[in-house]
Amino acid sequence: MTKLFFNILLISLSLIVHNSYGQKKIKIEHITIPFDLKGDQIKYEINGKLYNVQPKIEVKNIESIVMVQDKVDSTNSTISLKTKKKIKPISIQDMIEKYLDVDPRFTVFKYDDFFIEGNIDDFLIDKNYLLRLEVLDGKSFSYINEETKLTIVNIVPRTDENLKPKILIKKPVIYFNSEKEIDANVKVELNGEITASYPKYNSEGWNIKVLPTGEVIDKNDQRKHKYIYWEGDLTPKMSLEDHNKGYVIAKDSTISFLEKALPSFGLNTFEINDFISYWIPDLNKNEYNFIQFVANENCDDIAKLKVHPQPDQEIRLYMFFEGCSKNKVVTEPLLKIYSKERKGFTVIEWGGAEINKDTVF
Repeated sequence: MTKLFFNILLISLSLIVHNSYGQKKIKIEHITIPFDLKGDQIKYEINGKLYNVQPKIEVKNIESIVMVQDKVDSTNSTISLKTKKKIKPISIQDMIEKYLDVDPRFTVFKYDDFFIEGNIDDFLIDKNYLLRLEVLDGKSFSYINEETKLTIVNIVPRTDENLKPKILIKKPVIYFNSEKEIDANVKVELNGEITASYPKYNSEGWNIKVLPTGEVIDKNDQRKHKYIYWEGDLTPKMSLEDHNKGYVIAKDSTISFLEKALPSFGLNTFEINDFISYWIPDLNKNEYNFIQFVANENCDDIAKLKVHPQPDQEIRLYMFFEGCSKNKVVTEPLLKIYSKERKGFTVIEWGGAEINKDTVF
């Protein structure tokens, strides 16, 4: 019994490191108890009700766990769990019938990015802990037939991390200034995924040739571009000090505000024209906007830009905005003046996102 208990599979762990005395505290968030371990047939009693499937329960909701072996047949065991609050067990098969229209014969399931192995009927989850189901694009498998695709369903649990909203970072464009031709590799690292790019972004990033004219040549197809572009869904790692630290700008004053503010961050006239031309249609949808800026090294908390060879100078700027009332109380930060002089190999990037009250940084 002891050996079986300590062979409980811990599916998700989060580590909290304490600096004092070099100790580490491990916090177990939720557990799965194995259905069949080395021939032992295990049944589960949850709050007095018997189940023949694996329960997935948050540890913080478990009041007690007791394992009892059958006195007649020692290979049969029952794990009895009492929970602190009522749970709603649901099987994957039930979830399919209730929420999805997929063929289970050609469907695989992931739970918090772990693929579920074995019979899906032998997997039970607390419905209260279910956040959503995501149907992901699968791949064609020739051994089934050429037209059948395997469907991947991601079962997303209700964790603090998964509850963080994602934002769509739009139109990050990357310009290059150089006095001579440079072969460069550019990669973007973000807590999310790139949803669009031009030239096409691949596993190696962009391999480009930077020209003294400011144009770039994509080495994959030899096409010439004035900049490279990407956008993506991501969860920022940053946390703004004060959601009320920014600027309330009326629609009629937006262009003049940006024309005054953007040079402070080091953008030139050409880049400012591109910036305003792209964002003004979205900004003009609101009578008033609350606008915040994130510049240079602080942009790494949104997306890291990896350029080789190392640029002599990087200029990066992200703008976040949302519609607001003209009476919104804010603290206007002083605009920091960044150097406008460009020397050697310089990389310039700007982008941004529309945020709302449900978007938490």
